[in-house]
Amino acid sequence: MQSNNPILTRVETYSDVGHSMTVAGAVQKSIALTLVAAITGLAVFFYCAFSLNFALASAATWVGAIGGLILALVATFKPNTAQTLAIPYALFEGAFLGGISFMFQAKFPGAPLQALLATFVTTLVMFGLYKFQIIRATEKFKAVVMSATIAIAIVFLVQLVMRLAFASSVPYIFESNWLGIGFA
Repeated sequence: MQSNNPILTRVETYSDVGHSMTVAGAVQKSIALTLVAAITGLAVFFYCAFSLNFALASAATWVGAIGGLILALVATFKPNTAQTLAIPYALFEGAFLGGISFMFQAKFPGAPLQALLATFVTTLVMFGLYKFQIIRATEKFKAVVMSATIAIAIVFLVQLVMRLAFASSVPYIFESNWLGIGFA
């Protein structure tokens, strides 16, 4: 299947002949980059929180977002730079997440830090489970994940149509009850 995506169309052109990629190596690098982003995000968040510096949080958010976007675009169109740009990208993303989390902290106390920590912990746990082969991406597992994703997409599509056409919603699943919590 041909793709117009620049990343997918040029993968073989820039492949490194001398070194083969392993799952363990990819997981280790992903864990390291996730930790770099998490530590940077937490450092920015807590520095802004202790100094009550909204200007720094805003600057970190903008610099992180724009810097991350620029590095992502460079790595996309010049894949041979991706290895060099990975750590700076993680630093920019961490700064973005820390800054925006601090700004949301003012509006929703406690929620951004919980979301940030839950996201990073979940990511690291999943990488660990995959690295130690506790879970494996078998064909059956892929089919279950794909089916669940399609089912949720259909529910959200039905929800959208009901909201637009009937000013109503799918009952119970978006409410604060056991069904809503289970669905979330």
